[in-house]
Amino acid sequence: MKLKPGTIVILVFDTDKDETDILDYNLHFLKKQSNVKKVIIIPEVKNLEDELVRSCNIANVKELMKSKSNSEYKSDLAKCKNLKQVLINHHFDINSFWNQNPKGAFTKYKNDSNLIKK
Repeated sequence: MKLKPGTIVILVFDTDKDETDILDYNLHFLKKQSNVKKVIIIPEVKNLEDELVRSCNIANVKELMKSKSNSEYKSDLAKCKNLKQVLINHHFDINSFWNQNPKGAFTKYKNDSNLIKK
């Protein structure tokens, strides 16, 4: 992909594996590109479901979409046509979403999500 000069790249990545080689390579590659102004990294600590429970007024992710089970939540989420309203209804807090620093092999990556949140 050709990037325009001054491009800011935002990488959101899973931290549920202990392997960082590909991420290390990609970060190194991106930072060397002359058109890349900045690389912002946002680790998804545990998984999206945990992030949503932490940032919404729900005890379990299936509550978000009124799903019958946690496994049905993903397909219900994918079909959702009014996600913004669903999040508002569950008191979504952007400052609680993607705000944690990872543990384990990913501790070397500081969460930069505050750079893109309003």
